[in-house]
Amino acid sequence: MKYIFPSALFILITSIFCGCSEKKRPKPIGNNVDRPIDIAASSDGKFFYALNSSARGLYKDGSLMVLSPDGQLAATYSMPRMGRTLSVAESDILVTFDRDAKNDAKSPIRLYTAAGSGLSLQKEWQLEGCSPLNGVLKEKYRFFAVSCQSGDLYVGELKSPRSDSTLIKVRNYPGYARKAWYIDSKRELLLGFVMDLGSPSLKDKTYKDAVSWNSGEKTIIDGKQNDVPDVYEETARDRRLLARAGSEFQFVLYDLASEAKAGFPFREHSTIGVVGGELRWLYYNLKSLSGEVDLSLEDGEKYYRTNIVAVKADPSGSEDSFYLSHRGDDQEDFAKHANNIIKVSFSGKDPRAIVAADGSVSTPLTADILSFERVFGFPSAPDQRNDNSYLGGFDFAKLQKDNVLVVNSVRDFIYFKEERYSLTAVNLKYPQDQSWSQTLVSSDNSQDSFYQVAIAPSERVNEFYLLSASYYDDSLRFFKVEFGGAPVQINTLR
Repeated sequence: MKYIFPSALFILITSIFCGCSEKKRPKPIGNNVDRPIDIAASSDGKFFYALNSSARGLYKDGSLMVLSPDGQLAATYSMPRMGRTLSVAESDILVTFDRDAKNDAKSPIRLYTAAGSGLSLQKEWQLEGCSPLNGVLKEKYRFFAVSCQSGDLYVGELKSPRSDSTLIKVRNYPGYARKAWYIDSKRELLLGFVMDLGSPSLKDKTYKDAVSWNSGEKTIIDGKQNDVPDVYEETARDRRLLARAGSEFQFVLYDLASEAKAGFPFREHSTIGVVGGELRWLYYNLKSLSGEVDLSLEDGEKYYRTNIVAVKADPSGSEDSFYLSHRGDDQEDFAKHANNIIKVSFSGKDPRAIVAADGSVSTPLTADILSFERVFGFPSAPDQRNDNSYLGGFDFAKLQKDNVLVVNSVRDFIYFKEERYSLTAVNLKYPQDQSWSQTLVSSDNSQDSFYQVAIAPSERVNEFYLLSASYYDDSLRFFKVEFGGAPVQINTLR
């Protein structure tokens, strides 16, 4: 999946200055690996996919590689340059591309179907004014989504034949980019979380939530919590600024079911009505292995969180929970209690907002609809939490009867003084078990780096295959990981 973008600034610079003329990049990429931007495993685990962005401009195209779990090349398909993300669900593959600095005014979004190592293009959309952050599919579900850096959100519907599938713009959310999106097919909801795109600047904060602004009566009600930090609604200016620019602590909860019935209309951003109920507040106070909370909070105080880089479905198949990757720069004290993988569970209470006839919105508190549990990043586990952490993507492996979590951490040379790249594993059932709470591989050199992680099962129940990309080294690295043993690198493609 798509968990961390190597520097957007770096991609822009390389696409402009590293040879964009036809004379300097006349040849096709062929089977070469060039700036691999995203990786994923097929739903049946028989193949890995690797999307080459060709961001340096050395080739006239990019590619999507189809690979066996042990790193053998099965097929290569030419793609537009500036690939961004890919999402896989059963036989469907959604691929997003940024605009080419030289050739394109629009961003292509492509839908493929896979049969073995074969790919067939079913539909292409051209999005104007969209620099894609993500495209997400969900297995056994008809709706999908594409998010843009500008705040635009597109929702699509998979149809049969796939060439009849649709994709339309439904929203423009203010202020902050959201890359991590989760499709909840049980409740038919779409959740999206804010991510820091550039150098680390977003910071978790504590705020009081002891009063509520009543827009109908135009008055502040003391002693009533509404999840909105009081500093955002103390004055008319504060409320206008929040309505216009949003907050880094707000996540989106979009009602796919009701909006589908309405024909997926585009609705302008507003603090009232349907759209107003879609922006919720993210806050939680996590526990250590011994049960101690991160912070001791006063009455009415909440620990608001931001910078969610990736999301994944529960590996158990449960539709009542999912997982988040929450990151922060500990060295600069931007997020003292960040760099966690968190299990998020639905409480059973209806999470939808209630819109009254006058347009006023009654929104459930986040704490009433969601609970948050740390499963990785425990302070007492040195492999899980240290000053070099800055989490990116993650994936799950099945070993014997247990689910193993593998987490990628990336501090690249663009935004950090000291580089650090690592892949760390932990047993979800026994996170304190040091036999499966270990750093698998690590590096402090961009030429030996690890970006993202994808996992495929082995024919043996006590091992799995692992793929990670080295963006700046233009390589794909394949490992075999065995229970209780060190990972073995079995192949490298360049």
